Amino acid sequence: MSPAAMSPAAMSAEVLLNQAALCGFFAMMLYAAWHDAASFRIPNLASLVIVALYPLHALASPVPVHWAWALLVAAAVFGVGLALFERGWVGGGDVKFLSAASLWAGSALLMPFLLVTALAGGALAMGAVLLQRVRRFRTEGAGGMLAPGPIDTSQKIPYGVAIAGGGFYVGFRILMDLAAGGTSH
Repeated sequence: MSPAAMSPAAMSAEVLLNQAALCGFFAMMLYAAWHDAASFRIPNLASLVIVALYPLHALASPVPVHWAWALLVAAAVFGVGLALFERGWVGGGDVKFLSAASLWAGSALLMPFLLVTALAGGALAMGAVLLQRVRRFRTEGAGGMLAPGPIDTSQKIPYGVAIAGGGFYVGFRILMDLAAGGTSH
């Protein structure tokens, strides 16, 4: 049914449902990032809720949502992530969380989502290296911080924080599209 043929009450209910789905998306992004930063684990609940909220968003969005492409994108991201997980390069929670967020990104926002996520991940990695240098400074003084030395590459990085950064980008782009009366996403 076209928005023009809908009653104001039905349009209002759909707008509220879509807003609730987007709020839930943002809440799960925060929850997963916080949990990963605190424990280096992303709860399955976060990814499941993000996936469960997507159909509500797709059905209630006032602009068309290309959900079939979004499903293909999420499946492709999961497949690539699974291959990386099997090699031990990424964690399983990261794969599930990245795939769930990719569902919301769809084909239109996948590349910007991955770029923002990669940039945020790079910032996290640089922060981890800086933290190592600060720790060396505390034990060895200024010479220890500035002197070249090995970087501990076994240090864990809560990549869920970076994925959430990319997810926030996606969520804000969806909100901006809705506010501008965009055509689709």
